[in-house]
Amino acid sequence: MATLTGVGLAVIVAVGQVVAARGGLLDEFSAGPRVLAGLCLVVALMALVGWALGACATLGRPGTGIALAVLAEVTPQWLPGLLTQLLGTSPIGPLGTRGTIMVWLSSAMLAIALAVIGIRPLSRLIWWPVALFVAWTVTPVLTSVAYLEPLIGPGTGFFRFLSATIQETVQVLNSSAAFGVRPLAPWVVAIAIGTCLAFTIARLTARATMPVS
Repeated sequence: MATLTGVGLAVIVAVGQVVAARGGLLDEFSAGPRVLAGLCLVVALMALVGWALGACATLGRPGTGIALAVLAEVTPQWLPGLLTQLLGTSPIGPLGTRGTIMVWLSSAMLAIALAVIGIRPLSRLIWWPVALFVAWTVTPVLTSVAYLEPLIGPGTGFFRFLSATIQETVQVLNSSAAFGVRPLAPWVVAIAIGTCLAFTIARLTARATMPVS
């Protein structure tokens, strides 16, 4: 509860700064009340999701593994932008969102997430498909949010065509979640390496807990 309260206060401060800066926004789209309201809602929801993922660590290794699986897919979305600002790297090169380095970095993080969940006891294996499913849906959800963002501005008729907008957003979600959109090799490699790491960790743990004769 204390951590949730802290997150709530941080969101209030961030939203307050956005609203206070509204008068300094030059373009009508950014200063529109619907845009600001939507931005504030997204900030609040993302903060709540972030807190929930962090709280998963209290559920043990399966919860921590799922949180790491989400982080594995979120990292390629924000890290390229940070590197572009700090180092001037190209947003469409190997360090871009879909660049080779970022794709395999995400794969390595996903392998670690699966290894953290582990294989002992065998019931842990139930959490592997859950972690993979959650990780797979991260990019489609972010893509849908990015598609929806320009549709909430003034003059777009967002509420008049709400039903059609929702259907189009769902189509974007389904399309970006299709298997043919992203290369499957990094996912297969992540599962293979995660399995090897999980077996290694289980063997080392069993050896460490073995009574000395």
